[in-house]
Amino acid sequence: MAKYRHVQTSFWSDARVSEEMTPEDKYFYLYLMTNEHTNQIGVYQITRKQMAFELGYSIESAKALLDRFMNHHDLVVYNEDTRELCILNWGKYNLNKGGKPIEDCIKKELKSIKDLSLVRLVLERTENTPLVQKVSVYAGLDDTSHDTSTIRGQKEKEKEKEKKTSRHKFETCDTNGAKYLFGKIKGNNPKQKEPNFDSWANDFRLMREKDSREPQEIKDVIDWCQADPFWQGNILSPKKLREKFDQLTIQMKSKKGANNNAESGGSNTNRYSQKGEYDYGF
Repeated sequence: MAKYRHVQTSFWSDARVSEEMTPEDKYFYLYLMTNEHTNQIGVYQITRKQMAFELGYSIESAKALLDRFMNHHDLVVYNEDTRELCILNWGKYNLNKGGKPIEDCIKKELKSIKDLSLVRLVLERTENTPLVQKVSVYAGLDDTSHDTSTIRGQKEKEKEKEKKTSRHKFETCDTNGAKYLFGKIKGNNPKQKEPNFDSWANDFRLMREKDSREPQEIKDVIDWCQADPFWQGNILSPKKLREKFDQLTIQMKSKKGANNNAESGGSNTNRYSQKGEYDYGF
């Protein structure tokens, strides 16, 4: 573990830091980036009790600050089950340089990370594409380890492929999913304009076919994000839902905690009726 962490001097002149953060926010953010639990990849295990003790705060204050950084600033993600914290912009400032020592250090750290989806979130905001590619392979996030393209390159290829794919191959359930999401959005904002449902249905098809999302899983995330004060104003399309799905799932599970299983009671064994036909429960 390194004995120090770099904090760029531009931290203080960053518009978001100077205009949106309170003095307490700035102190907490610096703590998250420099405490002794941090590592090279920006995903580390820490409890709220540890934060409170090291900062001299009450556990309630530490919890409130963490929730603020998750839901208001959108700068961190916390997995309640594994007690792992992810600093989303970590790679932007700490992974801009590579080299074998850094790669070896990250490779070693990955073995102790329980929720590797948090690593993916860091890589999505990291601009050092050669390092992104290597880390994604180390973490098992890249199924084509011999492909020299980066995560961003892969996404571009997927987008091109999706454009070439007929947008009319979606199922009735995808259209129902699109209408269900719009109904939730319209419930929060009655003036919301009606979208192109074919385009929305295609995004639902992609979540189902390419991302292997279960119908009930999609519905649960829609219900949760459209009831959340922060996310209901940010998830206004299935495209955005698909983009933020992993992050939304982590936060949803974190907030529901032990009550998650009880709230999802009932049987979903009849989720599929026959090939090509899905029951979303919408």
